[in-house]
Amino acid sequence: MTEFYELSVNGLVNVYGGPLYSTEYSLAAACDLCGTGAEPVGPRIIRRFHVSKAPVFMTLAREILVNLDIAQGLRALGVESLADVHGVKTGEELPLKELRAEATLPPFSEETTGYVRERACTKCGRDGYFGTTREPLRLVYRDLPREYAKKRILATYERFGNSRLRVPFKDSGFASLTYVVNAPVADYLKEKCKKRVVLEPVDITWAR
Repeated sequence: MTEFYELSVNGLVNVYGGPLYSTEYSLAAACDLCGTGAEPVGPRIIRRFHVSKAPVFMTLAREILVNLDIAQGLRALGVESLADVHGVKTGEELPLKELRAEATLPPFSEETTGYVRERACTKCGRDGYFGTTREPLRLVYRDLPREYAKKRILATYERFGNSRLRVPFKDSGFASLTYVVNAPVADYLKEKCKKRVVLEPVDITWAR
């Protein structure tokens, strides 16, 4: 079976993501109390920032953006879940793509380590996860349905941070997913992005 890795990016760019600049979201699968599980649709809208030579970035809302060269390489690996990125002032398309998940994983196993819980939503319980400085997140899945083995980019069911659903919607903020990528994507990003990406193996046993 295909191996998977948790993907994170070193360093944040000083750019807000989320719904602040009118990125559209679907709330079809979201908690109606906190908004956890809201999914972006259409382009990511952000304040334009100077794009350096770095191949990958992470916004303050922990969305992962890649430059067009990396996006082209990901497409060659079969990744189709790349969204356009637009500037908020003029609406122009920026030379970036946002990494989006093809599917959301089921809840992780109780064997998962490297996190704490704080102020989780009283209704859905999906947010309120936080990493620790003591040890990295070690994701564990047991009897994972084999359909996930065909995916390239996945999202954790659990969301890190605390969500808030507000009126107006742009004032909302959503706990961030953790990205899980298959081995070919992990190898490609490690080769091209070097120390800007951190990859931790995910411990999976597959359903029979």
